[in-house]
Amino acid sequence: MRLPPTAQAVLAERIDRLPTEQKELLQTIAVAGRQFPLALIRRIVPLLDDKLDLMLRELQLAEFIYEQPSFPYLEYSFKHALTQEVAYNSLLTERRKQIHALIARAIEDLFAGTISDHYDVLVHHYRRGGNDVKAVQYLYLQAEQAMNRSAYAEARDQLTSALEILGMQPDNAELNRVEIDVRHKLAICMRIAARAGFAASAPIEILERARELCEKIQDDPEIGGSVRGTSDPIRDAVRASKGARSPGGITGNRDAIGGLGDDRPRSVLAWALLDVRGKLRRSRRGIQASRDYLNELCNSSSSIWRLAK
Repeated sequence: MRLPPTAQAVLAERIDRLPTEQKELLQTIAVAGRQFPLALIRRIVPLLDDKLDLMLRELQLAEFIYEQPSFPYLEYSFKHALTQEVAYNSLLTERRKQIHALIARAIEDLFAGTISDHYDVLVHHYRRGGNDVKAVQYLYLQAEQAMNRSAYAEARDQLTSALEILGMQPDNAELNRVEIDVRHKLAICMRIAARAGFAASAPIEILERARELCEKIQDDPEIGGSVRGTSDPIRDAVRASKGARSPGGITGNRDAIGGLGDDRPRSVLAWALLDVRGKLRRSRRGIQASRDYLNELCNSSSSIWRLAK
């Protein structure tokens, strides 16, 4: 007795029967997601506009995708999520990674003026595209956005994900600096959340690893005792996406507490935490002292917190 084929098998067979160029186009747009703007596809597909439009119409007639008018960009969507899944999985892993990387760079170019609206998509594509450092950059920026709207649990999860990614990278001084920044931001996030009564906090434990990295970098003769180098991949990403307004957790000018639009920290607690960052960058003795200082700060009188509010 012959069993009926699965829906996936039927879809895979339909996709395989497409002309080569149509099949490749369908696979490429499957990497872009369930819904995708035409302007993005034009940037990643090496076809003339007229030919691309014709092939998209043919995929519409075959009921793989449909047009979805949207402002300011015309968008397309897969008719069924399963169609996108099957088309996506039909690609070789290495080719999928290449397309994810292409899409991420195209999004940065296409939406440069509104890049903050696309951090989550950029994390996804850079992660799938094998560029974990860029994924960490955008996770950091996502966390700053979340802290801006007091979504501390969300920010904590994003920064924790960034640390997990960094933990899988080869050891080098530049990534150590990035990890120090992420740990500082996570400690601040959890401390604010705890003071506001949203969550428990353990900033000392979070900063312990940062302290170790500070000591390690300072012992590196190529670094010259400085935790900050002139090249910082997260800082560069922030400058590229936000112009002159760069977050203090990267540059050291200010920290994401309260509103990020102000150039000054907006509370006594913020200034105190910035002072901790400065201490963490100095000598081995200063690093240990900053750890003790933060512990004392977090258990100090409630008057500091009232000012921070």
